[in-house]
Amino acid sequence: MNEWLFRLAKKIVNRRADTLVIEVSGGLPQPEYSGCYRCGKTGTLVDGLHSYDNYILCNDCATPWLQREILRLRTAKSRSRKYNTHCDIQLLEWIQTLVDFDGRCAYCGAKHRITLDHFIPLELGGETVIENLLPACSRCNARKGSLWPSQVKFITDERLQHLADYLKTRAGKRGISTEIGGRLESMA
Repeated sequence: MNEWLFRLAKKIVNRRADTLVIEVSGGLPQPEYSGCYRCGKTGTLVDGLHSYDNYILCNDCATPWLQREILRLRTAKSRSRKYNTHCDIQLLEWIQTLVDFDGRCAYCGAKHRITLDHFIPLELGGETVIENLLPACSRCNARKGSLWPSQVKFITDERLQHLADYLKTRAGKRGISTEIGGRLESMA
């Protein structure tokens, strides 16, 4: 096997060092997990365990809905790297946000085609942190685009204030980043 491929595989495994133990067999790293977060089943990636942050889930516990949310957060982290902005979002925090909005769009209340929306867009310096993320239907997310929330015509001032208050509350539970905190304060 090529040496560069082995180093690449080792780098990927080392990124998840807090949840992995590396075993080398036949020159390939074999990640061994401590077990599924919900049921305790142990195994490897090959056995069908899914990982996100420090949460490991087996195929039985990783429902299609949960797998979709994991993919959504991975995509958000990737976009955050593209714009070189701060990213610190945990799976359980995002799920709590979805529960808070009953799985509905934060702007119009629709329950279909929900996406992850940056309240302050990445293009304008927004971060991928829980105090800047809301569920939005794909229609509202596309209409909002990379505009400041106050510039979007379809969001009423009352609704905008409600969402800003919600995000401030979420930030208070976690410890808010100063940049997002200042921007939310200026909207109040």
